[in-house]
Amino acid sequence: MSKRKLVLISVIVLLCACTLCAIVGLRTANDPTWQATQTARPSATRVPTKTPRATRTPSPSATSIPHTSTAPPPVLAPGYAEIRRNFDALTDAQWSVYRQRIAGQRVAHWTGWLSDVDEKTFGGYAARVDMEDPATEFIPVYDVSFDVPPDVALQLVKGSPITFSGTITYAEDLLGSLVIKLEDVTIENIP
Repeated sequence: MSKRKLVLISVIVLLCACTLCAIVGLRTANDPTWQATQTARPSATRVPTKTPRATRTPSPSATSIPHTSTAPPPVLAPGYAEIRRNFDALTDAQWSVYRQRIAGQRVAHWTGWLSDVDEKTFGGYAARVDMEDPATEFIPVYDVSFDVPPDVALQLVKGSPITFSGTITYAEDLLGSLVIKLEDVTIENIP
């Protein structure tokens, strides 16, 4: 069989398959039982309500309940030094539980030294912050990282102090070094 005939047969089979799918789809969409299952709402969940008439003076119960948010306030994370002490002191099992507990907690006014701003593989920038004074470390490594917009990334100065707040996404052991990733970060001292 020639290549031309094989291509022609493949195209015909593909067209037949597409036509069959379209027919089945139309038949299903026009089927009353299928439509009924898609649009039916159970009547048992509806609760009839009686709408009260408006009055000129509000009832005391309506005005005495203040509006409160149902979202709990964010939990404040311990300071970096305490997290670092726990990282060094806890067993692997204990650290696993601890790091899950601090994920989602809010970091407030941490200060470190800008180690670098890296361009991420799929676009964007990430600030890397060393929480110990790089002048006193034998091998300075970053301890905290967070995303920054391009305009901020270009303003940051390597080695300068940086103060920030954010939410802990995770805290990981990266080759024996503590790395904390933050989100929703605000930098408090952009030069």
